[in-house]
Amino acid sequence: MGIRDPQILASLDVWLGFLRVVLEDRIRSTLELDPQQYQIALRCYGADAVLGPLEASAGPPREIGLLFKVRAASQQTATAIAQVANPLLLHLPLPGMDHLPSFAFATSPAEIERGPSYEFVLNHILELEQGTDLFRTEFCEVTNA
Repeated sequence: MGIRDPQILASLDVWLGFLRVVLEDRIRSTLELDPQQYQIALRCYGADAVLGPLEASAGPPREIGLLFKVRAASQQTATAIAQVANPLLLHLPLPGMDHLPSFAFATSPAEIERGPSYEFVLNHILELEQGTDLFRTEFCEVTNA
């Protein structure tokens, strides 16, 4: 989604924290899921990426792209969580705001099902006499160069 509301951007970290709290509460009340049953990632990208240098400014960015990612035990659960998040990602104000902000989704429908995901974990332990034992080192003496 794209965010251009200056009040939100000036307090982006506060808004992202508030979004997470409200979203977890809604997921718990509507889907009866605890935070241990899913993972949410909020990633901000491309400060000033839409209008770029046409709107250069000092201070907070004028716009950002926010990527909302959710992982769960099933695609159905992940999609349901994304759908619960949908209205919040379109209009969630900061506490105390006097207007309802509007943000823009990059895709329609907003949810893109990605299917199974896997985590690669490498956990090898090597006991070495010296830290350089993993590297082949070859010395050549050059004379009369």
